[in-house]
Amino acid sequence: MLGRKMLDKTTTRIVQMSRTGTGSTFVVNLVAGLICPDEPICFPTRNWIHTSLLSKCHGGNPLQVMEEFSAFDLYLITSTRGEKTYKPEVLEHPRVLEIAYDDILETPDRPLKDVVETLSDAILDFLPPHIVPDRSRAELKVTALDRIVAMNRVVEQLSDKPFSIYDPFFHVHGSHRNRAEKQRRALGLDRLAEPPGRT
Repeated sequence: MLGRKMLDKTTTRIVQMSRTGTGSTFVVNLVAGLICPDEPICFPTRNWIHTSLLSKCHGGNPLQVMEEFSAFDLYLITSTRGEKTYKPEVLEHPRVLEIAYDDILETPDRPLKDVVETLSDAILDFLPPHIVPDRSRAELKVTALDRIVAMNRVVEQLSDKPFSIYDPFFHVHGSHRNRAEKQRRALGLDRLAEPPGRT
């Protein structure tokens, strides 16, 4: 429960802020795995910033969030994907860490353990040391990987459930991944793109 315990000692807050469909759930759970692995994801930020070290929100302008919550020492971590990004003045801000969607993807050459390890280093280098648990990086990476593995299990369990089914700990909905493609198939829109004569 480090996140809650830290609140009496710091005004620092971590906000994971991204557009939807950019891997934000992976990123916020990775951060939670490093900083407060036993705590649920707090969403949206506006409801939780006073009572949680880490929170998540979608959309908006990170610089406006910093201005709105200027009483706090904010560190924003964003994930970006193609056109789902922010302006350069946002991404170049010293209190904003950008994580590209491609960097969270597992590949045959980059297994999940390597993804977690690389991104954990970037996050730990970005965050102020006083909010990082007093354990070795290797130990922190283990808790981060454990949380991501557990999150992936929940994503798989909910993969065919409706979006209204929700896991509040990981902030995962039913049909969480590839939701747009699943909606297209459900509506029969995927068949519209097929060549004439194919059914």
